Amino acid sequence: TALVEHNYDWENISNRLFLNGNVQFLNYWTTGVALSWGPSGTVDDRLTRGGPSAYRPGYGSLFARMNSDPRKPVVGTLGAFLQEGPGDGSNRQLFAELQLKPRPNIELSLGPGISFDKAEAQFLGRIPDPLAVNTYGARYVFASVDQTTLSLDTRLNYTFSPRLSLQVFAQPFIATGDYGATKEFARPATFDFLEYGKDIGMVIGGRIYPSGPGPEAVSFEVPQPDFSIASLRGNAVLRWEWRPGSTMYLAWQQTRSDFRPVGDFQFGRNVDSLFGAPPDNVFLIKVSYWLNP
Repeated sequence: TALVEHNYDWENISNRLFLNGNVQFLNYWTTGVALSWGPSGTVDDRLTRGGPSAYRPGYGSLFARMNSDPRKPVVGTLGAFLQEGPGDGSNRQLFAELQLKPRPNIELSLGPGISFDKAEAQFLGRIPDPLAVNTYGARYVFASVDQTTLSLDTRLNYTFSPRLSLQVFAQPFIATGDYGATKEFARPATFDFLEYGKDIGMVIGGRIYPSGPGPEAVSFEVPQPDFSIASLRGNAVLRWEWRPGSTMYLAWQQTRSDFRPVGDFQFGRNVDSLFGAPPDNVFLIKVSYWLNP
């Protein structure tokens, strides 16, 4: 009742295992699953951006999707992605696509997606400090961050005639990032961190004193990188071939963007900021004329 495909990658199995498979049913529906698992971690300097090497624990990921019969006037796709592991962060995604083809000359697709990301160690900066002997005279500052991303890809293709067609694309996008407590990398070859004001140092008046207050103590402001970003990209192109080889294009592009230093995700507020942002509109006309010999 189905055509099954599978692939195995046993190379370097001690570090990572990859498995994936795809199935096509007799009704032309398809489904696929991909698994990645790394039981052992790695040691490198990417976490500290070229500083002391850090241990990055292993992680696992799972991807799954299902597609309906692409020959039908209504075609759907549903999928999910899951990744777990402190070293590379956790990620949960849900995505879908709905394609509508009510007539041969009309095609509409909607592709909503939402993702939730959790990074245990987001790099914020490097602070020179001679007292940071465990990390060679500098403090490598991190924080956890929870990020939520919501998007909707929209496409419309309308063919009025072989010489006249319209293409429309729009992508509203919202992303928020909520940062946790500020902390520093504890020691090389580990994935350990020391939270300021709890495990090490003091936080006074919006400043961090890693070694405690003093006349010559190194200090820096508490990072506040929380963000809320809303953007919209859209364009429409009308193509008219008024004679063979001679074509005119009418294009309209609109962009909107808004930034706020807040990290919590609130759908109503984020949508209001998206459509309340002032738009930038661009209009273009392009004409090509074929000169007969």
